[in-house]
Parts: sequence; C-alpha cells; structure tokens
Amino acid sequence: MWVNGFDVFQSMTNKKPTRGTFTYIDINAIDNSKNRIVNPKVLDAIQAPSRASREVRSGDTLFSMVRPYLMNIAYVDSKYDNSIASTGFFVCRPYKLLLQKYIFYLMLSPYVVYGLNSYMKGDNSPSINNDDILNYQYPIPPLFEQYRIVDNIERLFELVDVVEDNKLSLEQFIAQSKSKVLDLAIHGRLVPQDPEDEPASILLERINIGKKSHKVTTDKSHYAHNVPDSWIACNLYEVCDFERGVTFPASAKYTFKRENHIACIRTANVQEKLEVDDLWYIDRSFLKNNHNKLLRHNDIIISSANSKELVGKTSFVEDIREEMCFGGFVMVIRTNIINSKFLFYYLRNCFNYGVFSKNASQTTNIANINATILGNLIIQIPPIAEQQRIVEKVEEIFKVLDYIQENLRTNN
Repeated sequence: MWVNGFDVFQSMTNKKPTRGTFTYIDINAIDNSKNRIVNPKVLDAIQAPSRASREVRSGDTLFSMVRPYLMNIAYVDSKYDNSIASTGFFVCRPYKLLLQKYIFYLMLSPYVVYGLNSYMKGDNSPSINNDDILNYQYPIPPLFEQYRIVDNIERLFELVDVVEDNKLSLEQFIAQSKSKVLDLAIHGRLVPQDPEDEPASILLERINIGKKSHKVTTDKSHYAHNVPDSWIACNLYEVCDFERGVTFPASAKYTFKRENHIACIRTANVQEKLEVDDLWYIDRSFLKNNHNKLLRHNDIIISSANSKELVGKTSFVEDIREEMCFGGFVMVIRTNIINSKFLFYYLRNCFNYGVFSKNASQTTNIANINATILGNLIIQIPPIAEQQRIVEKVEEIFKVLDYIQENLRTNN
C-alpha cells in the first residue's frame, strides 16, 4: 500500500550533548559511495556545533536533506547507537511494524531520491525539508515481503562484494548474473509453479497428434529428477522446425544495398542482441523464391558454423526494419508450439554451458552443428503458462542488469 511519511516515520527526537564526549555524525561522516558512516567525530560537549541535536539510534537511516541527489544516506549500525547527528539529516526511524533495513533500502531507491530532489529549494545549498519527506508517498508491502526484498538485495550486494574482492569487473559480474538467471530459469527455480497450469506432457501429446512420428530411442526419463513434475523432456525437433541459410559465393556479397538485392544476416551479426548495423547484401535470386529463407519476427538465429567457442551462439529476432534473409553459416529455429522467447533463453543457456561445442562436428578450423544435432538435443519444457512467466521474470531482471551496464559504459 501507499502511505505518507507520517505513517512511516516516528517523530525525530532532539538530544543536546551536555557533558563528556559524544559521537557526532555530520554529512562529511558519510561515505556516499557505500552509504555507510565511516568518519564520525568524537567531540567534547562544550565543542558541540549548534546543529548537533538529532538523536540517533541503532537501526535508524540518516537521509541528508542538503543536496539529496548526492545520496549522503546511511544505515546506523549498533556501534553508533546513541550518537548525535546534524540537523542536516532527517532521521528515518520507522514504526515497530516496519523493517528497519527495508526503510534504508527504500530511502536509497531512485524513486525516493529523485522524487524528493524535485522539492529542492535554494541556490547555494539546495535542500529539502522535513515536511517534504513526511508528505511524500512511500510503498509499504506486507512485513514478510519486506523481509524477502531485504534478503534479495543483500544477497545481490554480497555478490557485488565478491566481485570487488576478486577484482572482477562489473561487466563480468553482469554476464555471470545473466548466465545464473538463465540456469535457474531452465531448471524451474526462477518462478513459482502453479498447480493450475496444464502439465507440459499434455501439451506435447497435443503437438504429436497428426504429426509424422520420429523413431526416438533416447530414454529421457532420467531428465525428470531436476525439474518440477509439471515439466517434460523432449527432443528439440518435436517442438520446432529448422531452416538452413542461403548459400552464395563470397564474390556475390556487397556491403551496400543494390537494386534487387536483399540484406543477409551472417554469423558476425549473431551477438547477445541481433546486430543489424553491419549487413551484407546479396542478389535475391539466391533465395530461389523460397520465402522460408526470409527472416521473421520471433525467429531464433543460431550460428551453425563457427569457431568451437562460438558455434551455437543465438540471437532473437525482435524487430525487422527491412526485408532480410540469412546466410549459410547460420540456421533459423522456428516454433509456433512453445514460447519462442523461452526457447531462445533455453538455447542461450545451452550455449553458455558449452552444449553445442561439445556436440559439434569439427573440421580444420570450423565447428558445425546441423539440423540432426540440434533436433536430437533433449530439452525440458514447462507448461506454456509457466514459459511466459519465466520469460517475463528473465526480462525483468535483464532490464535492470542492462541498465547498470549501459550506465557503466556511459560513465566510462
């Protein structure tokens, strides 16, 4: 639910130092890159600045009202209990039915920081005031959901610490995170199962009605132990079709568009996202009027002839800005039976774990995978409704990771 700050924060209490020494937290004591108190001052009471009057307790969140966009925000650990903070802070002390760490991460969120920034006034030291914070609207989930949110955030922060400790770049961390997300997705551990979903076995039975049967000798029963009961193992050929690319001589390609020529996707275009800024163009006659060689929305493009490290790399066709075909070193996988985006993520995970490089045939410098190799690949599919939930969750997480990655590149 949404509530204003009056329903979230207890009234701030004043505390003036009277004798001895005290720990004083001003804005300079905050490390805004880690959002921690790192450099508080220990002062004699007689030296107390006039602004030293905010009582601070363990579990409070300090939110600087001066230039809030600098994010001088920190959680108060137990060692700073009973300290005194500057009046430049709003002391966020939630009511007892609210989780203190949830409030800390909430106040760090772009929604709160950017939202409160809009209330800044002043030229030299633009600031907000207590009322701006108290009148702002805050999302408050049930207590169990607050615990879950905090747990997920802190697990991600632990991963970030591991990255820093091992001197890995954040770019590598993002790639590893995406790989882990996909692995969880294809093992049924990314989204909850719904007992109301139609089991995938019924979907597969419906698919096979009227289809020409293939003789399959592979026993797939041992694949069922590591996925939910509602999933089923099958060969890839049972749920999709394969289309080989157009063959043409090297002398027939152009890097610019000519009359009666068509754009042609090649292995270099098959990246994490399909790259269409560097295209080849070939004469339409090479397609021999075969419309199956034209790229379609929701096609999965796989690099079928490449180095051993790159064979099996996949891209998904989201949008087609012009009519395109695809060359002989790539293959297109099409399905109208299962969710094509789910299948794309499944195959991307197979690539991450070297499934294609292990099964490819090898010539001198090139590894190859053909329709037979792909078709015999055993995959595990969930109910169709769960496929959609998996796709939505993967894309929700990837959107956050892509945003971080884009900001890294922009700032570098």
